[in-house]
Amino acid sequence: MGSPEAMPDKIYPNLHLEWPSDYDLPESGELTVTFRKTGENKSKDRNGKTRYTVDLEIQSINDVEEGESEPHDETAEEESGAEALDRYKKEAEGE
Repeated sequence: MGSPEAMPDKIYPNLHLEWPSDYDLPESGELTVTFRKTGENKSKDRNGKTRYTVDLEIQSINDVEEGESEPHDETAEEESGAEALDRYKKEAEGE
């Protein structure tokens, strides 16, 4: 485990999925799911930076579209998870 100074400033959420049998997901793409939040936590590291975690129970995978991985633009302004979810909701509602 690295030192706190070695931790990146930008951390992207990860989603761990587990099945009792083989699965069929592409290497990259768009995944639409139905979920239920089962837990959340807010904590501070030794440097006083706040870190948020949330546990989601994926209840169903509604759609999978294969796509190309897009290179990450390091110059783009970062968007919080809440902001991204709000944006996705607005896009889905056609706003």
